[in-house]
Amino acid sequence: MSDEERQATFERIWEIGGLAPWVGSFNDLLANEQSNRAAYDFWRDKTRARIKDSALAEILAPTEPIHPYGTKRPSLEQNYFDIFNQSNVSLVDLRKTPIERVTRSGIKTAAGKHDLDILVFPMRTW
Repeated sequence: MSDEERQATFERIWEIGGLAPWVGSFNDLLANEQSNRAAYDFWRDKTRARIKDSALAEILAPTEPIHPYGTKRPSLEQNYFDIFNQSNVSLVDLRKTPIERVTRSGIKTAAGKHDLDILVFPMRTW
């Protein structure tokens, strides 16, 4: 299959949404490293295009995958990544500053205290 045909397939299943990008494309996605990387790269580029801050985009959709695409809980989000563009939303990178404890008003990490209204613990998704 040509690169153009592969991209067209990824685009078609991206438009379907839900589990389609994870299970509706190529049957070797979880068995072939090159196929998996192509799927990840497509997902990464689509996701990064939605995040205004490039440093934040690198955390949420890193250039180099942390683990193979589809081996963690698949993302079925509709607007999860867009929310990070809002001024009232921030990301605490727990890989760099782990939670030390949960407090009455938020969390305490290695970098300090973070007051918050809502604490979201997403499974790492791609």
